[in-house]
Amino acid sequence: MSNRLKKVIGVIIIILMVMTICVSTVYAAPTEAEVNTTAMDKENDAMENNGGSGTGFVDGITGLLLWPVRLLFYVIGVIVRAIAHGIAAIGGGSFSTDFISIGDIFFNKVELVKIDFFNLSSGSRSLNAIRTSIAAWYYSLRNLSIALSLVVLLYVGIRMAISTVASEEAKYKKMLTDWVVGFALLFILHFIIIFTININNSLVDIFAKSYNDARNG
Repeated sequence: MSNRLKKVIGVIIIILMVMTICVSTVYAAPTEAEVNTTAMDKENDAMENNGGSGTGFVDGITGLLLWPVRLLFYVIGVIVRAIAHGIAAIGGGSFSTDFISIGDIFFNKVELVKIDFFNLSSGSRSLNAIRTSIAAWYYSLRNLSIALSLVVLLYVGIRMAISTVASEEAKYKKMLTDWVVGFALLFILHFIIIFTININNSLVDIFAKSYNDARNG
């Protein structure tokens, strides 16, 4: 997979999240009928409270004049969310079949934005290809780090062997200790990542369950 394609995919993911966040409130805009009803209710309340003054009538007219603007933003929001839903559907997932929401992203229902790039058992073929490429880069960089660490070990060993001053020997012994810790991290980092991802997924599942219970309860 070329670097240009990877950059495009990364930009798409960022745009997907930004668009969803930006239009989440817009999508909740009322329809024309709701706006008309609200305007009429305000007019009636104002006329009752003000003894039939023209304030309620003016408010109703203002609401009727402004509903095309709100309807325009509503339509734009629907179109943007439809596009975002189409992009998210490329990777698969268990999100709503109507429109993708912020909750779908936060609660790991969109495979395209999941961080578990080691998991190749879920998602579409194209998404698994991206994850495979990420995993390959991870293993390549890890192997490169191991090779460089061995070079550093050789350097530290040589300097320790030729050092005659006690302060220099102490310095290189500390460097050797730090090297051992770093070299061990290279081999357990994979397990740390998997453990962190599993903990994250467990917490997200708990929050998702609580959210669904609150909505349905």
